[in-house]
Amino acid sequence: MARPRDDEPVELSDSDEDASRQPAAKRAKPSEGKQFPKGTVKKIRVHDFMTYAGTVIINPGPALNLVLGPNGTGKSSLVCAMCIGLGGSTKLLGRADNLLEYIRRGKSETWTEITLSGGPGARDQVLRRHIKAETAPGTQQRSFQSTWKLNGNDVRLKDIKDLVQSYNIQFENLCQFLPQDKVSEFARMNPQQLLEETEKAIGDAELYRLHADLIAKRKQYNEDKQSRDNSDKQMHRLKAEHEKQKLEYERFEAREVLRKRIELLHQQRLCLQLHEAQAAYSVAKRAVADANDVLQRRQGELKEDTRPIEKLEKLLEKLKADKHVARQQLDAARRALSGNSSDIEATRTSVDDVIAERAALRDQSQARANRIQGLAAAVAQLEA
Repeated sequence: MARPRDDEPVELSDSDEDASRQPAAKRAKPSEGKQFPKGTVKKIRVHDFMTYAGTVIINPGPALNLVLGPNGTGKSSLVCAMCIGLGGSTKLLGRADNLLEYIRRGKSETWTEITLSGGPGARDQVLRRHIKAETAPGTQQRSFQSTWKLNGNDVRLKDIKDLVQSYNIQFENLCQFLPQDKVSEFARMNPQQLLEETEKAIGDAELYRLHADLIAKRKQYNEDKQSRDNSDKQMHRLKAEHEKQKLEYERFEAREVLRKRIELLHQQRLCLQLHEAQAAYSVAKRAVADANDVLQRRQGELKEDTRPIEKLEKLLEKLKADKHVARQQLDAARRALSGNSSDIEATRTSVDDVIAERAALRDQSQARANRIQGLAAAVAQLEA
């Protein structure tokens, strides 16, 4: 078979296997007549992409597709074309991050076109990506420009990703898309991670959502069980503390009863003391009233007793005046050398008698005054 030129499209399909290499019984059956499930790749067209020269057309079958060949024949290039042509990140490939590295050496642009099945009775979707290298004038610095078309219409990368996601195509899921350079990372996944990624890869997201919900409920169940166990332990501990403190509480209640009884007895004693004090006050009040009556009576008696003293004092004053007059008369008589000695002696005797009687009355008055003071002191003590 002659090698095609770079500008001639090369078409590969799942039925192009050399029939001469296998017996007739083991030859692959054509996939014509089978329907492509929704989201499967029906056709891949690339132009000057990595190892592919010119335009290459690959037609996968609707079932399992195996790509076999020696090194350098484009197996990895096909994987990269599907990832880049469907909006996947170059970091998932484990190769170059710069899209310029995916343009065939010596070429300035490349494009990929991938046809996705819309499912039975639905329209297929054709996604085309064009990558063009650009060099800034006067420099050797290269950059690239990437554009997208969906069914011939210009679209954004976000529109492509939304479409790919709606078909449940997951380039980040190693159970669905496993480049050669990610095999070691896939081998490090534990069974739980493999199960979760497998659930994401098959069908829609409902299975993974149900599994995640089951995990969350199991976690919640364990948390609730742990919380219940902790609550049971706390309840048993509180019951033990309650039983331990029950005796102390009973003692406390008994002390409270005794305390209240003591307070009641104390109040009763105060009431008795108050009644006794009131009775004593009434007695003392009557005694004070009686003492005041006695005092007033004694004061009246004292006033009656002082009247003779006042009369005697007046008489004494009069006698003093008479004595003075008598002295004057005596002096006059003496000067006149009269012989009235007997009258003078009689007058002197009368004056001495009056003085003695006055002193006796004064002693009696003093005794009464002392008695009145004693009564007044007794009254003051009772009032206090």
